[in-house]
Amino acid sequence: MNNTTILDNRVLIAAFLAWAIAQVSKTILELFKQRKLALSRLVSSGGCPVLTQHWLLAWRPLLAVR
Repeated sequence: MNNTTILDNRVLIAAFLAWAIAQVSKTILELFKQRKLALSRLVSSGGCPVLTQHWLLAWRPLLAVR
């Protein structure tokens, strides 16, 4: 039997990291724009900064499954 866990799934880990980076970056950008911390931005949809999208695309080849 194969002893793999969900943490061995590199695609799932990459997707989770992308989501986490997007959520944190939009919260930080909101902090700088509005000058107040809105923790609700961590779980809200939309508002993904373009910079984060480009960063993720630039690192995509390194996250590819070999």
